[in-house]
Amino acid sequence: MLRAIAVDHRLRLMVFNQAADTIGARTFDTALVWMALQAGETYGSAALLVFLRFSPYLVLGLVGGWVSDQVDRRWVIILADGLRAATLAGAALLLLTDVPSSVSLGTAAFVLTSVRTVYQPAFQGLLPQVAPAGMIGAANSAVHATNEFCGMLAPLLAGSLLAFASPLVVVLFAAAMFLLGTLSLAALDAAQPTGTRHCVRWTSLWSDYRATLISLTRRHPSTGRAIVINVIAILGVGGLLNLAIPARMESDVQLGASSFGMFMAIMASGTIPGALAAALVARKSQHLAMGASWLAYGALLVLFPLSSNIMVLMALGLALGFFGAVADVLFATIVQETIEPRDISKTFAIFSTLANTSEAISGPMAAGFIVLGSFGLAFTAGGGLVIVTCVGYIALRIIAQTRSPVQEE
Repeated sequence: MLRAIAVDHRLRLMVFNQAADTIGARTFDTALVWMALQAGETYGSAALLVFLRFSPYLVLGLVGGWVSDQVDRRWVIILADGLRAATLAGAALLLLTDVPSSVSLGTAAFVLTSVRTVYQPAFQGLLPQVAPAGMIGAANSAVHATNEFCGMLAPLLAGSLLAFASPLVVVLFAAAMFLLGTLSLAALDAAQPTGTRHCVRWTSLWSDYRATLISLTRRHPSTGRAIVINVIAILGVGGLLNLAIPARMESDVQLGASSFGMFMAIMASGTIPGALAAALVARKSQHLAMGASWLAYGALLVLFPLSSNIMVLMALGLALGFFGAVADVLFATIVQETIEPRDISKTFAIFSTLANTSEAISGPMAAGFIVLGSFGLAFTAGGGLVIVTCVGYIALRIIAQTRSPVQEE
């Protein structure tokens, strides 16, 4: 993994871009969530915030992936990061006025997610073009480890800034990170191709996606099933991570923002060995390892409400980070190694649209289980959905491999 970064300066710029963007986005997201919790919002209101944060994918997810396949992906990323920096700068100015902070920060969160619908598929599509030959798996692990390491730092930074400064400083800091991300991709060598460059024909959007979906169902059925499994898993765990875990740690365990930030940091630290482990998985075992990782993730979430001991919770967070990283890296590698370059961004856009729709729904779903039952019911339902789905997926995969030793793709 380290060799992949060392041998190519273009990959180093990609990794730096991911680092800057991750710190900016997660610092802002951490501040947003804790401001809502500390303002005494109900679980229903918090669930609505989760829904609004991910809702742009309902409309823009497919468009973003298609656009990134039509134009130079490098410029897509540059413009996306620049717009996010400008949006946060505008939100910071509004915080100095009489406009309610919930309006300015909520609007900024919506815009940031909207822009991410274009940025994420463009980044995933550009990475295989930038990575040295034969190192896409190592490059994915490098990007993921960097992403999660910075995600470990971001909650600590957000907590410190909120404790010793103000929300205004948090927003300006996040804007500066996105500006650094813009500059890193501007420095990427444009002499080598970084995406298709032709006239954008909007009328071909749906026909292009139809062709991609046909490819997933007929030419790459295993990749299509991997997408479905990940979407269902996210439906089960999204509301638990975004709502149930912080709510329980604040109410039942009675932890403050700094302690929750520490939990998130420990969980992110687990993703680093997880990303390293994913890079060691043989290609023929990627699907089974991904399913097994999600299975372990679901089991850990079922166990989460059984203890209020801070050390046990931190250990669970570390394990969640590890298995989540293995599943994430393997899924990205599966798509990038099987899908044709012209369809990579659209494939990730299809996944992102479905996954973020699941995550938007999962917030109100988790809140309903908490209000109607308990935290235990919410964790059992969400984690149980992941367990049942992955047991079926693994069983079908083993049966298919037993009948035909040759991989589908």
